[in-house]
Amino acid sequence: MANIGPGKGYAKKDLNFFAQFTAKARQQAQILAIVVLVAAAFVIGFLVWMGIEALTNWGVKREVDKLTVELQDPKYANLDVEAKNLEQEIIARNQYFYSISEMRRVVDETPDAKTELAYRLGESIPNDTYIFAYEITGTQMTIQGHTFNYYEAVNMTNILQGYDVFAAPLNITTEHVNDAALNDQTERINGINTYYEFSIVGDLTVDSYISVGRIIDSDMGMTAVGGVVTNAYATGSTYEIPDIVTLEVNGVTYQLSSVLIDGVAVSEDEFNAIVANNAVSGRAAGNMNIELHYTLVDEASEGGEE
Repeated sequence: MANIGPGKGYAKKDLNFFAQFTAKARQQAQILAIVVLVAAAFVIGFLVWMGIEALTNWGVKREVDKLTVELQDPKYANLDVEAKNLEQEIIARNQYFYSISEMRRVVDETPDAKTELAYRLGESIPNDTYIFAYEITGTQMTIQGHTFNYYEAVNMTNILQGYDVFAAPLNITTEHVNDAALNDQTERINGINTYYEFSIVGDLTVDSYISVGRIIDSDMGMTAVGGVVTNAYATGSTYEIPDIVTLEVNGVTYQLSSVLIDGVAVSEDEFNAIVANNAVSGRAAGNMNIELHYTLVDEASEGGEE
């Protein structure tokens, strides 16, 4: 009977150990179940994604096969040739448009005759002066006459300048006339040997026309882009043609490679300044024709590296 007490205590401790072991086993089983569920969900999701991708690829392949069969139709056999022909036709039409706009530039640069000019000239003639010839060639006007006053040519010019007829500077010459030299002429001015013959030559006040054309240089030659654009500027005013460094045509980017003004290429320093400012600018001092030449961006870069 003396061993009953210790024996009971050992049995109780043993029961607590088994209870704790059972609780941990149950907790681990729950964790394992969660891991299995997560893994199963991932596998199911992956299989669904693979199935969607497979269906998508199958649909794309089906469309590709359908398009391949359609492109085998004889009507598509010469598409590349037709594309080349259309490209050449576009180039030809661009060249034609460029030529037409170039002719329009010539028309725009030709000043119209001002009907009031002869009236202004008549108003400016002094009483002791008469005009025996005047001529307009392009934008230049020449007036010739006789006067009894040495300064009347200048006075008449000042009157005309009041109407802003001439653009300075002017060329005025006044010479004394020997009366004996007129003996062989049908009309004599005056028997008194105190008159002068004068000549006034000056550029008429007209607008300056700045024309801009864009040209692509390639192995195929020069291709005009659009037509020549001509704008009028008051003579003496400033002009600017901005945004010229790059040119995009049909999704292809070209870069400015050279600038020609009246057929002469600008110097390297002038070209670098144009590129830096991304504009051609200056003061309008007469008609000017500007050609902007472009090449592919890669070709332009290679050219710069050389």
